[in-house]
Amino acid sequence: MPMNNHQQDSVTCITEEKGVVLCVQRNDVKYPFYLRFRLMDASDVQVYSQIFLQHEYRFTTIEPPKVILDAGANIGLSAIYFANRYPSGKIIALEPERNNFLLLQKNTAIYENIIGIQGALWHKNEMVGLLDSADIQSWAFRIDKANDKKEKIPAITVGDIIRKFHIDRINILKMDIEGAEREVLGNSKSWIDMVDSIIVESHESWLPGCDEVIDAISPYFSRRWQQGENIYLDNGYIKVNDKV
Repeated sequence: MPMNNHQQDSVTCITEEKGVVLCVQRNDVKYPFYLRFRLMDASDVQVYSQIFLQHEYRFTTIEPPKVILDAGANIGLSAIYFANRYPSGKIIALEPERNNFLLLQKNTAIYENIIGIQGALWHKNEMVGLLDSADIQSWAFRIDKANDKKEKIPAITVGDIIRKFHIDRINILKMDIEGAEREVLGNSKSWIDMVDSIIVESHESWLPGCDEVIDAISPYFSRRWQQGENIYLDNGYIKVNDKV
């Protein structure tokens, strides 16, 4: 898979004990960032391709966003994309899985407008279980009620984030949270009016009921469309002529 299509882009391979790390420098990204490349797992490269080559989150807003909540931030590539496109905005990047979050921290430490939080977006405050869904996709980690067989991590709600960071509005709520969108969006009445746009990937095939919940909240928004794997719900914050 080609890593770039820009003349000034470069990729450097760094060999480590666990495999190869790719250091990527793009001419449209201010700082270099890192991807893991393993023999049986090229998921970081796939995420890179979706964001930077397939332009999964390419759109234009009516004004620069002040707050973007990136739930399921993985290794930070979507946060980096948003930070470079909207340098005056605050990006809150939430990622539950420890190794992903460590690389997210490395990739985003230099960005003053990215705040990384290790935790799971959920509908209530409790400890939740992190389930490795390698049988579904090699990079997938699903959130479920905690039990003794699962790694336990703290959950955080959208309301928690609004209060902690004194947020008046979330301009863009991006969600790629492996099925947890069913619970989060299904319990969103207290905050959904504070969100201008939601970008969510539905995991209906993994967790039935996700599509039903997204359908249920769609009337809160004036427009809905599909872009790549994501469903966009918007109240006019994204310019109409920039929908793909």
